[in-house]
Amino acid sequence: KILSPSFPRTSSARVFNLRRTNLVKLAYSKYHHDGCHAINDGNLTNDCKPEENSKTSFSFDCLLQCIQHYGIGDQEFSSSVAYVAAKNTKVQQPHLVLYEDVMRDQLHASKHVFKYVGVKVKEGDNFFNFTKQTRLHGDDICEYDDVNCTDWKMKLEKDYPCLLKQLDSNSTVAWSVPIESTADKTKLSIQGDCHRLQNLDTTNHTDRRYEELYLHRSWYYY
Repeated sequence: KILSPSFPRTSSARVFNLRRTNLVKLAYSKYHHDGCHAINDGNLTNDCKPEENSKTSFSFDCLLQCIQHYGIGDQEFSSSVAYVAAKNTKVQQPHLVLYEDVMRDQLHASKHVFKYVGVKVKEGDNFFNFTKQTRLHGDDICEYDDVNCTDWKMKLEKDYPCLLKQLDSNSTVAWSVPIESTADKTKLSIQGDCHRLQNLDTTNHTDRRYEELYLHRSWYYY
């Protein structure tokens, strides 16, 4: 009774889920921002952090560790929480915002956000203008001294088809999650394959759907 005037009704709330689909670029960014924790038997060990590695090298092991921790771990957990939370709202689902869509066209991505919130805005209004954070790295991470792409490509070609594609991709291309399929099961795995997603719809302004991330492209229709 005391708190109710301070909070909007659950049904009027809006839930956003921001994801970065290029897991290789995500891993490199997280490495230089926060480092990446390793989890063994519930304990954090062998953290990958620039200041703790010899020659500040972003090793292949650190790449996989960061992808597992952030790309597969944190992002999937955040999406599940957002999806459950949105079930209690009027719209029933979170608004999926992909980092790559924003990098490709901020104004168009903004239109989708404003439409979801139900706010009328002027032409040219940019939802993403509020942030003052600048990108630390460009598209080609192979140009940085702490990355050995020659070594990475040799190892990725053997067991990591999705990550190999994403290594050579720029920050405006969105990807499905890596899915590994065997004779008896299909699972989310950094050793799985993925495909490039179609660009955010500019004709009918159709929002992103979770199906795009998880289903094979031949299983759904735009």
